[in-house]
Amino acid sequence: MSSQAIVVAVKGPVFVIDKNGAKRALHTGDVVNVNETIVTENGGTINLQMADGRQMQIGDQQVVRMTQNLADDVPPEAGDSALETASVSAVLKAVAEGKDIGEVLEATAAGGNAPTSSYGNSFVNLLPIVLELTNNAYDYQAAPSASAPIETFTFIGAGTTSVVEPINVAPLATPYSVNGLEDASSIVVDLTGTDVDGVITSISILSLPSADQGVLYLSDGVTLVTIDMLLTPEQAVGLLFVPSLNYNGIVTVSFNVTDNQGLMSVEPANAVIIVTPVDDPSEITVGEGDTDTGEVTEDVDVTVPAETLVATGTLTVTDADTSDTAAFDTDVVFNSGASSTTALGSLSIDSTGAWTYTVDNSAVQYLDAGESETLVYTVSATDGTTHEITITVNGAEDPSEITVGEGDTDTGEVT
Repeated sequence: MSSQAIVVAVKGPVFVIDKNGAKRALHTGDVVNVNETIVTENGGTINLQMADGRQMQIGDQQVVRMTQNLADDVPPEAGDSALETASVSAVLKAVAEGKDIGEVLEATAAGGNAPTSSYGNSFVNLLPIVLELTNNAYDYQAAPSASAPIETFTFIGAGTTSVVEPINVAPLATPYSVNGLEDASSIVVDLTGTDVDGVITSISILSLPSADQGVLYLSDGVTLVTIDMLLTPEQAVGLLFVPSLNYNGIVTVSFNVTDNQGLMSVEPANAVIIVTPVDDPSEITVGEGDTDTGEVTEDVDVTVPAETLVATGTLTVTDADTSDTAAFDTDVVFNSGASSTTALGSLSIDSTGAWTYTVDNSAVQYLDAGESETLVYTVSATDGTTHEITITVNGAEDPSEITVGEGDTDTGEVT
């Protein structure tokens, strides 16, 4: 017994599906194994050679399983009882009903007066088939449809034939890949499949993104897709994946497809969603214990020996991008558009956000009680995000000063 056939000629699109559902194109010299399924598309034909030299020709738009009957290298003996060609349909009827041909066929003919079986022949049940071909060949005829039983088949050169089993080929779930930005409102996802001998009727969801990755919705943007959910082919196209805030990375949705005869794809497929990162700006905030305002008052809390007035505070900077380092730029800009158009003192900030304002006490003596200057400084994160710090300098009531100037005197004399 042989378990293989050799491709001796092929024309047009022809491929084979193995028992695991894997698909490959056929070329001259390739091997087709028992239980593999040959599919010829429009315009495709193929000639196979069995181990005993027989050749089988398959026309276009056919689905044929390579059974042991076809690959058997021991053809029936010529002396076996012949069966009229019209009874081939009866054999195939038995195959289509799932009958065991070995049990249906009898080893010898019962003669012309034998009773008629349920399979419509005029012998006892069905006899072993031997078709005597005058030209050692006949044409392979197209089946009525890809899913209908195959009525005729061809062996070229040996003058014998075997039954071809019509089968339902498993559908294939189609892998899918899409790119989208992490800040996108949604990313469109399509879950589809193909079936060479039928149509896809449903898509089943096997796995979904985790909560920290995002959520998958139907195209309405409202209905959540859940695990084990059955979708129609129309529902499975245009799904919307909404990434979680600032999430980026690879997301996978696993699914199977089922055809109109209820057969599910052998292997699931993955829809891969690649969420690409976006450079998010840093955020400068006034957190707990922080402040973006400061205040000093003339002649109050004057440092010694520097004779300066000082105000301090902190700001917080964060960045949603883990690849970025959140920090402050140490350059500070005086905002001349504030109430005070001239810088009075100076403000500095370190990379962590600790800031210090300093002004000489002597420089603010011109301010009277109730008078003030408002100074605004702009600080920045290293990515350019900005924030303003406002400083108020208050004046104070200075006591009058009486002096003995030139020509003055603070003494007098009488005699």
